[in-house]
Amino acid sequence: MRFNVPNALTWLRIVMIPLFVGVYYFPPTWLALPQQNLIATVLFTVAALTDLLDGYLARKLNQVSAFGAFPCGTGIAGDEDVRRPSDEQPVAGRIRSRAHASPPTPAGVKAS
Repeated sequence: MRFNVPNALTWLRIVMIPLFVGVYYFPPTWLALPQQNLIATVLFTVAALTDLLDGYLARKLNQVSAFGAFPCGTGIAGDEDVRRPSDEQPVAGRIRSRAHASPPTPAGVKAS
């Protein structure tokens, strides 16, 4: 994995996860609930903005990597270029097609 700005922004978001969760474990004597909510909101907003910036820079600088595409490959917030095979068919269609598929034939037995 090459080190570049988009990957650094992805790492920043990954590092922010325990901070986001941990802010609610501070005792109320250190941080009141409204302050905890404010800090969590700021962290979440920074994470969202770095996600947008990271995707934009990765495409603009042609530095798209599997590492950067994994956390944000949901098709949300401008990730239209990131496609997985499961994106091609709606969930209901995948379930229906599997339910009506014929069972696999055992090895050495010809299907009729």
